[in-house]
Amino acid sequence: SLSSSDIPGIRKNISDAQEILKAYDKEIRRLEYTLAVVRSMAGHLKDRIKETSFLLSPVRRLPDEILGEIFKFSMPSVSVFSCTKRPSTSFLTVCERWRTVALSTPSIWQSIKLEY
Repeated sequence: SLSSSDIPGIRKNISDAQEILKAYDKEIRRLEYTLAVVRSMAGHLKDRIKETSFLLSPVRRLPDEILGEIFKFSMPSVSVFSCTKRPSTSFLTVCERWRTVALSTPSIWQSIKLEY
């Protein structure tokens, strides 16, 4: 049975436990923030690794003329592009160099018909 003399001690224990719990909650928030920051940094680093790894790709060492020929042979014999739909020439969106090579290779564009 609980005596009246035990109540102040129990209240003190509860109060102490609540203060410790507040400290735990504060530490959890700090750690969650730190985790979010580290995850963000890791994501940026993964993106940078991908970007940098692409620089080592063998296709990047091909001369523009060869790359243009590859683009030319990757096109269907007759392509119809609608001005109201997105074109399907995926090599235009890979990187600036590919876009420049593709746009400066007239033989790619000779077989294209525009649909208005």
